Amino acid sequence: MIFAFLVLAFALVEGNEETTTSRYERCDVSVWLGYFEIYPKELLEAHYALTDELLDNGCPDLQRMKKNFEDYLEDCLKPGDAVFPFYAYDGKYIEELCNKNSVIRANYVRHAECYRGLENAFKRCEENATGQYERYRESGGHIDSTYSDYQRMCIRSAFSYVCDATEIAATCGEQAYRDFFELGKLRDSTKGIRYFCSAYDFERELNTGFFAQLQINENQRQEYNEVLDYLKTPFVWEFFKQ
Repeated sequence: MIFAFLVLAFALVEGNEETTTSRYERCDVSVWLGYFEIYPKELLEAHYALTDELLDNGCPDLQRMKKNFEDYLEDCLKPGDAVFPFYAYDGKYIEELCNKNSVIRANYVRHAECYRGLENAFKRCEENATGQYERYRESGGHIDSTYSDYQRMCIRSAFSYVCDATEIAATCGEQAYRDFFELGKLRDSTKGIRYFCSAYDFERELNTGFFAQLQINENQRQEYNEVLDYLKTPFVWEFFKQ
C-alpha cells in the first residue's frame, strides 16, 4: 500500500459562500483518506503475492478507488498545483495491475508463490531497516541536521526496499527479481523513496554514509547496486493538468 508519510495538501477555492463551503467539504483531507478504505483487504493481506485470481476479484474496487482519487483531483486542484508527493494513490500501478493484457502483470504474478514464501523475510527487512538506522545514528554516523527527517525516511525505506529485492533475487531467482523491480517502478511508494532521498545529499549517503558501512553479500551486490542506482535518480515533481 501507499506510504502513510506522504502529506496531503489543500486547494484554495473561490466563489459564493454556499459553493465555497460545499467544495471545502468535498476537498477535505478526510475525504481523500477515506478512499483508501476501498482498497480490497485480500490484496493488502497478499502483499507482494498477487495472483490473477486475486487481481480479477479485487480490480473492480481498485479501479473504483482510482476513479474517486482522480475525480477528487479534478474537483479540488487547480492547474499547476503539485500532485505528487502530496497526492499519492498508485494510479499507474493500479492501471497496470488491472490490465489483463499487461505483460508486466503477467510476468509478475507468475512468481506469487515464491513471494508468499518470503513474507517473514520481508518483515525482517522492515524491522532491520529501523534497527540498522538506529544503530547507525547511535554510533555517531552522519546525520544531516537540516534534513534529518528526510534522511531517516530515505534510509529506512530504501534499506527495506533493497532488502526485499535482494531476498527475492536470492530465493526466487533473477527473473523474479527483474519482474518485481519492473512493477515496483510504477508504485508511488517507490517514487516516495526517491522524493525523500532527493531532499538531501543521498550520494554522500551511498559513498561514505549509512549504505557505505553495510556488509553486503557479494552474490547480491549486483541487485543491491542496481536498486540503489535507481533510487538515487532525481525526483521530478508532478503538477496537475486539466
